[in-house]
Amino acid sequence: MLNKQTITKLVQDKKYEQLMQIAPENSTKITRFLVRLTYTKDDLLRCQATEALGLVSAIISDNDPEEIRDLIRRFLWTMTEESGTVNYGAPEAVAEIIYNRPQLYADLAPMMITAAIDEAVFQRGMLWAIGRLAGQVNYILEIVPKIISFLDSPNPTLRGYAAWALGEIGIKHCIDQLNELNDDNNLLNIYINGKLHQKTVGELAELAKVKILN
Repeated sequence: MLNKQTITKLVQDKKYEQLMQIAPENSTKITRFLVRLTYTKDDLLRCQATEALGLVSAIISDNDPEEIRDLIRRFLWTMTEESGTVNYGAPEAVAEIIYNRPQLYADLAPMMITAAIDEAVFQRGMLWAIGRLAGQVNYILEIVPKIISFLDSPNPTLRGYAAWALGEIGIKHCIDQLNELNDDNNLLNIYINGKLHQKTVGELAELAKVKILN
């Protein structure tokens, strides 16, 4: 039986292929349950649900691209005060969907970034989204100065995420600012390559420099 418990278990076990196989005939139910999981405060489960949603959305979009475009619009709506149910994980979810089908949905990325960039509750997710979409969304290059400014944020999580995002984009002229974070030992969690890692800001800055210079 396809229910919340079943889908949650598949997500936790990272059995995404099973979700992708049944997605075409169960698109509404699967996306509804996955969207609910993007609201969870459990960092790992939320990241895994977001990852699964991106893969499932790609399969669904092959048959019905408008269904997924509408889903992205609903996420964007949850980033507004008018929605009444703010989804703090919306930037990551939008990014993951776009990442899997950039040719269909890259045009919606600027809307997500614009909605998030000056809203503290969305900035962490937005910076992760920017790193995820590096190379896929040209608009990101237009806001590099704003991303660099987050390296000076009083919030260590934003400093770390900004450093990681700049590394993904490959911005060479921010090396000096990244060097200033070498001794920043504040810890944070970040989802990279399918795993939730605990890193210091300094470690993320070093990873960014390695990626930029290689």
